[in-house]
Amino acid sequence: MIVSFKLNGFACPANMTGHLQKVFSGEYDIPLEGQFRILDLGANCGAFALWAHHRWPGSKIQCYEPHPETLKILEANVARYSGITVIPKAVGEPGFKPLFNGPNNCGEASLHHMTNNLAPTGQHVEVISSLSLPPADILKMDIEGCELEVLKPLIEAGRGFDAILLEFHNWVIRREIEALLAEDYILTRCDFAHSWERGTACYVNRRLVE
Repeated sequence: MIVSFKLNGFACPANMTGHLQKVFSGEYDIPLEGQFRILDLGANCGAFALWAHHRWPGSKIQCYEPHPETLKILEANVARYSGITVIPKAVGEPGFKPLFNGPNNCGEASLHHMTNNLAPTGQHVEVISSLSLPPADILKMDIEGCELEVLKPLIEAGRGFDAILLEFHNWVIRREIEALLAEDYILTRCDFAHSWERGTACYVNRRLVE
């Protein structure tokens, strides 16, 4: 059963409404119950964090969001919710790097100068290594092409999760993620957006489902 909810007073740019409603409708839902330590990488305006807060009451959620304007919206949206904290940083190859805006909405901002991310925000953002992230049970990533540079060091270092939830942006990256996770994780759901190259994928640790 997919858990969805509506949230009164949630703020976001008009061109993000449809995308974030998918999150509220449960596009990241997985068959796990309990209280979890959750890392929300690419938290955007906070839709996933607030959905997860209601889906798994009592969980501790850390939101990572580097985009300066989106960060302000995120902080306002989650301010009254205990258990949700905001870290104004990106995760990937560490350093100070330019963040590129996408042409359609703030959800397309990326550290990579991809074909659909043509304009820098005008400032550099702090990027921290994924190996510096705290221990967690659930890892969620919506980080516009940075998935492998975050995920690979964690898996190679033996960091395990109950679940890994992510947005993928091309078939090559998704195939590499599948290979990286094949031994220890099972794909429990995959939703495509616009084409078979883009969508969301949810993986659950084999020890929890077999």
